[in-house]
Amino acid sequence: MMLSMENTQALLLSALFGLV
Repeated sequence: MMLSMENTQALLLSALFGLV
């Protein structure tokens, strides 16, 4: 479960960085 949460956060961060 923790891995899933971290993966989601990483994806969100990646998307944010990609937008910038």
